[in-house]
Amino acid sequence: MSEPINVPSCSECGARHNSVFSSMNSNQLIDLDVHKGCDFYKKGESIFKEGSFARALYFVNKGKIKLSKTGTSGKDQIIRFATEGDVLGYKILC
Repeated sequence: MSEPINVPSCSECGARHNSVFSSMNSNQLIDLDVHKGCDFYKKGESIFKEGSFARALYFVNKGKIKLSKTGTSGKDQIIRFATEGDVLGYKILC
């Protein structure tokens, strides 16, 4: 039987200190906790696919995420690795 998974609290998150959320005050962290969702992914599982819109803003609390793109030869090319404190799922428009 598997053990229950505890949803991390934003105010207790150590990865938050190395992220865009590092300057949030306690009231903002409480508000973020109330409105956030929390998903857990297994190794090799896709979070979102290239070319699709992410359905959320993702914060890496623990672990490492491989971001890859399909090259012209059809093979996956690793773009970068996202680690604890990184945010994914947003697009910067220039």
